[in-house]
Amino acid sequence: MKTAETIKAVKELGNDVSAWEGRVLQLQMESESLGRKNTQVKMEIESALALAQQELEKKRNQVSEETNKIHDLKAKFEADKAQFQGILESFNKEKAEFERDRSKMLDLIEDSRRMRENAVNFLTFVKRESEKL
Repeated sequence: MKTAETIKAVKELGNDVSAWEGRVLQLQMESESLGRKNTQVKMEIESALALAQQELEKKRNQVSEETNKIHDLKAKFEADKAQFQGILESFNKEKAEFERDRSKMLDLIEDSRRMRENAVNFLTFVKRESEKL
């Protein structure tokens, strides 16, 4: 009977070993599948990172170009500003000179009006005095 129990125990042990071998094979296949998926995910991440890096570099280049344009426009603006200030100063000088000339001209006109008035008054006076004679 011990032999039958031993045979039975050996068969059960063989069945357990077969079950464990099946489970080990299943785990190995699952491990290989997960390894492939892990590799695929790593490749996708690397690809996404590479694309993101390219996009980032593209954006950096655009920012650099725009910054250069802004610097160029600022330099042009400063040059235009300086030129405009020169024109404005020249205009203000000419305006001041014009105002001085205008003031002189108005003074001359006023002096001429007074002289004419004095001349008319003198002529009127002379005419009245000559009528008295």
